[in-house]
Amino acid sequence: VPTVKKQINSESLQSLIRKRIELKLNQEKANNMCAFPRNTFRDIEANRIIPTEDQKRRIQQNFGIQLNIDTITV
Repeated sequence: VPTVKKQINSESLQSLIRKRIELKLNQEKANNMCAFPRNTFRDIEANRIIPTEDQKRRIQQNFGIQLNIDTITV
C-alpha cells in the first residue's frame, strides 16, 4: 500500500537557506524575526517539519520566499 509523504520542495528550501544567509541571520535570529518557537527554522531547513500555512505566510512576508510543498508517494 503506497503512503503519501509531504516534504518541502528542495528548490524553495535552498532559496530560503540562501536568503537567510544573505541576510546574515542564524536560525535563532530567523525564528525571532518570524516569531517562531525555538528550533523551528532548524527543523524546517532539515525538512523535518512541514510549516503551517501561518508559518509559510510569515516566511513569505519576512524573506520573500514561497515555500512549496511536494507530495511524494512511497
